[in-house]
Amino acid sequence: MRLKTRTMRSIRPPTGRLAVLLLILVAACAVFFGRLFNLQFASKDVYDTGFSSPNTLTVDIPTFRGEITDINGTVLASNKMTNNITVDKNRIPVGKENDSVLELALFLDSNGIAYRDILPVTKGSPCVLDSDFFTQADKQKYVKSYSRYMGLEYEDMISSDTALYDTLIERYGLYGEEADKKYSDSEKRIICGIRFTLDVNAYDVGTPCVLVENADALTIGMISDSLHNFPGAQISATSKRYYNIDRLASHVLGRTGPIYAEDADYYREKGYSLNAIVGKEGAEYAFEEHLRGINGKKAVTYSEDGETILDEKVIVPSKPGYTVRLTIDAEMQATAEKSLEKVITTQAAKGKLSPQKNDGEDANAGTVVVMDPRDGAVRVLASYPTYNLNTFSEDISTLAKDEKNTPLLNRATGGIYEPGSTFKIATAAAALHYGVTDLEEIIRDEGEYDFHETYKPHCWIYDAQGKTHGDQNIVDAIMNSCNYFFFEMGKRLGIDNINKFASSLGLGVKTGIETGESVGILVSPQYMDANGLAWNPGYVLQAAIGQQHLFTPIQITSYISTFLNGGKRYRAHIFDSARDYASDEMIEGYEPAVLSETVIPETTVNALKEAMRRVVDDGTASSTFINYKYPVGGKTGTAQVSNGSDNVIFVGFAPYDDPEIVVTVILEHGDLSRNAATVAKDIFDCYFAKLYPDDFATAETDSGDNTGDTFESDENGEMTDESPAVTEENGEAPAQVTESTDMAEGNG
Repeated sequence: MRLKTRTMRSIRPPTGRLAVLLLILVAACAVFFGRLFNLQFASKDVYDTGFSSPNTLTVDIPTFRGEITDINGTVLASNKMTNNITVDKNRIPVGKENDSVLELALFLDSNGIAYRDILPVTKGSPCVLDSDFFTQADKQKYVKSYSRYMGLEYEDMISSDTALYDTLIERYGLYGEEADKKYSDSEKRIICGIRFTLDVNAYDVGTPCVLVENADALTIGMISDSLHNFPGAQISATSKRYYNIDRLASHVLGRTGPIYAEDADYYREKGYSLNAIVGKEGAEYAFEEHLRGINGKKAVTYSEDGETILDEKVIVPSKPGYTVRLTIDAEMQATAEKSLEKVITTQAAKGKLSPQKNDGEDANAGTVVVMDPRDGAVRVLASYPTYNLNTFSEDISTLAKDEKNTPLLNRATGGIYEPGSTFKIATAAAALHYGVTDLEEIIRDEGEYDFHETYKPHCWIYDAQGKTHGDQNIVDAIMNSCNYFFFEMGKRLGIDNINKFASSLGLGVKTGIETGESVGILVSPQYMDANGLAWNPGYVLQAAIGQQHLFTPIQITSYISTFLNGGKRYRAHIFDSARDYASDEMIEGYEPAVLSETVIPETTVNALKEAMRRVVDDGTASSTFINYKYPVGGKTGTAQVSNGSDNVIFVGFAPYDDPEIVVTVILEHGDLSRNAATVAKDIFDCYFAKLYPDDFATAETDSGDNTGDTFESDENGEMTDESPAVTEENGEAPAQVTESTDMAEGNG
């Protein structure tokens, strides 16, 4: 038989049905290859954390966070290598989660090894929300993170004391007769605690949870031989943030912590691994972009049973963070912190021995700011009481509960205080600026200022000693802190001019400090009205002498710096530079920024500087600076509070001719402004000791530490401090003044 054959020419074109099928096949292939391309390339970053082959996992290569140093290179924050025991919930067999975590927990317990359990539920029956849950932000964040990760409603989970635990019991399969037979109540609480901890910390694929942090060698030895019994558990070497000088600049440096679920999208977009440690407060937060290290990636190939690593290959190398150099001077910061604590505790002890009430026995807190007026660089930001950053996680509950002393508050940038008589420099400069007085005008202090028939405030010396300052020009009035003179200036200027000029100097406006700050308050009719309070015409007199206004210590420092600069106001900053860790090459440096500028004539600056020099040499701060060898200027201040001893203030600058530092000291309930001046003098000593070390070496040998001399009582009625012009007790202050003072203290 002869086979029939056909040539290509004899093949007929496909029918319409065949054409449709062919088009469908082509389209399907296009979709398939498009999806394959998307998975392989376009969505590479999304799926990098999964298995790239049945036995290969892409994991992060941890890197180091950048160090933080002071202006001289002294390391303030670094890293220590630690061993952690971690658990990857994704490697626990499905359906075996409860048994696996319970077995691990019982092993750790039996060996006396503490592990993380962040579930904010009591461990004893009944399992209810911790009593401090609604006052502890971190505990609330854990539940919010969990609710978001699990797609639950946060409000439902805290709707009752047992709602959270009931949710977990049901979600983890621990509810019912079968579970009751298998697990005791205490074992259920253990399982819920660990699984909650794993879930809160594992909202990204492949992110292991640290269950035991900073494990010692004994702990590692105990568990290393048993790891094969605990699926997903492993020993991980990592770096932990370490603060090199105990308790120094804690409020400045801030702290680090894990990424919470509610912040995950933000950090994911910036390329973070979601098990990264990030800055939470202070410099750690403000300079996160410089400090963060960038993790590398490696492909890890496991055996089929997942127990043995067969191969590791680096895909992307890791990159350590930059070293951030701050403008802070560690030696000066330490001097300020030590002096604050010494002066405050000494005054409190002395006050408790006094038979009088409100005699400084309640002194408990204070703050210091030191700034270079030439560019706004901050050398000191001290706040007392303080805390230890290295034990912060263990201490946070106690610290947060201390409502009396509020150690977590950074008073230097977040506290607001009446400036007292330190504001008189601004009033004097404003009076000269607006031409309501001049350097030659003499005003006679009559003791009682005749402002209104129902309001006649007194000069402080009239109440304290029954006399007056007599004839005063503007320089004399600053040296003697003469309230009478400044009452008259306040009346002539009016509140609008006072506030406008004060604002131009940086009062009541932000300084620009990178770590965040309070705004402060320039009191005015508009402000009082907005807060439901009545404006009393007498307030303008109080404002002129620094009462009613509320400012942060860093604002006060910026204002004095601006005045000394002739009106040029620099942005306050603690960032100096970011540098490569290995080479110390500068990656980015700070460029001074002028925020505003108003013209203050040189004659005004020189005259008021001279007045501040006389305050130190012959006036209200002279008892502290007796025979002080180095020329400095300063101004004292006192501010009444309604429920305790006075707050006291000192502002000063050095050297006198060409100021390089401006110092502000505020002591809460410090009683006498010379106490604040004592702290400032210690800082001046630290500054001048660097310039003239031989002088201070000789002084220490000859006389030793005589800091305590300044706490002796005043002799012969010598003028060493001023009192507020108006007191509630003398019956002459309008009710609104007392009300505002109460308000001020509550904000400060």
